[in-house]
Amino acid sequence: MSAVLIEKEIERFLASPEPEVLCLRGHWGVGKTYSWEQILRRARDKNAIALDSYAYVSLFGRDSLDQLKYAIFENGMSLADIGNEPTVETFKSNAAALFKRIG
Repeated sequence: MSAVLIEKEIERFLASPEPEVLCLRGHWGVGKTYSWEQILRRARDKNAIALDSYAYVSLFGRDSLDQLKYAIFENGMSLADIGNEPTVETFKSNAAALFKRIG
């Protein structure tokens, strides 16, 4: 698949108002994470992201569904946090949002 098609699909994914999952596959070191971050920042700058939050998770080293679920929770971020690494503060805001949802 060409880089242009991949970029267009990521842009479509980010613009979709429906919660979805997007899987980027490829050999180690080919630029999956770098490309995702660049396209995500451009979409943020163009106001082209439909949902209020997202999570980017690498499956490398994840051995169970529970580990994946925790990684999604841990790496979730709001649009304002795009481009920033997850911190204790983002973890606390994720936990607060979760507690608010479950009462």
